[in-house]
Amino acid sequence: MKITINNKEYNFDYRGWWGPLYKYEEIMDIANHPERKFNPAVTFHLHTMFYAILLTDNDTLDLTVEDFFSALEDLSLCNALTEYYSQRVAVLTQGIHPAVDNKKKVARASRRKKPTSE
Repeated sequence: MKITINNKEYNFDYRGWWGPLYKYEEIMDIANHPERKFNPAVTFHLHTMFYAILLTDNDTLDLTVEDFFSALEDLSLCNALTEYYSQRVAVLTQGIHPAVDNKKKVARASRRKKPTSE
C-alpha cells in the first residue's frame, strides 16, 4: 500500500510479523520496559506499530515519529492504515489457532435460526 504524508509517498506494506514487531520493540525499548509490550487495543501502541511498519518498509524514511503522529490527525489516513492493518492481521493469523477458529464456527452455527416443528 502506498501512502502520502507531507507530499511524499511511502510504502506501508505489512507482509510479516517479525520485522515490524522487532522495530516496535526497539522504539518502545521493550528490553528495559516490558510493560510496553505491544497491545493493539492501546491506540499509542497501534500507531507506534504503524510507524514501525513504515520504518521497516522504507529504507530512507525521513519522517519523524512526531511528524507521523501529527499526520494521523488526518482521519482518512488513520482509518486507511487501521483498515489495511486489520485486513493483514486477519490474513497473517488465519489458521494459527484452529481451536479458536472452530469455536467461532460453532458459535455462528448455533446462532442460526433453527426450524420449528409443528
